[in-house]
Amino acid sequence: MLNAVEDLARQRGWLVISETATPGFVERITQQHLPRMLREFDPAAVRRRTKVSPRR
Repeated sequence: MLNAVEDLARQRGWLVISETATPGFVERITQQHLPRMLREFDPAAVRRRTKVSPRR
């Protein structure tokens, strides 16, 4: 059923991430999928960061 929803979303022009909720899910989304999609959609929107400062 989720594959059908993904197909429908793509047909409507949405950017779709297909992923499995296994260990490392959040890291795969934030470190792989989203940067790749942003580069493909708007290359100027992505800046490579080497260090993230903790919020205070």
